[in-house]
Amino acid sequence: LPAAEFERHIAYDIGVETVTRELAAALDAPALLAGFSRLLIDPNRGEDDPTLIRQLYDGTIVPGNYPMAEDEREKRLDRFYRPYHDAVGAMISSVAHA
Repeated sequence: LPAAEFERHIAYDIGVETVTRELAAALDAPALLAGFSRLLIDPNRGEDDPTLIRQLYDGTIVPGNYPMAEDEREKRLDRFYRPYHDAVGAMISSVAHA
C-alpha cells in the first residue's frame, strides 16, 4: 500500500495510543499496545471473525491480504495475534493477583 494509507484509520486506531497511555498513568494501571497495524491482523477481533484480516477496508484493497493462503493466516495468528492475547491474559492475571 502507499505510505499515506498507513496514516488512515484503516491502519490503526488514531489517537488511541495517547488516550491509553494517559488513562494508564492517571489510573496507575498497566496498559498494553499491540505494536502492529490492524492491516496485518486486527487484535480486536476474534480468530473466527471474517474481518480479522481485512482484504478490503474502507474502499482500499489490501494487496498483502488478498488472496491469502491458510498458512499465511496461521503464521500471522502465531506471530502477532496470539502473543498479543497471551500478553493481555498475563497482564490481567498479574493485576488480579496483585
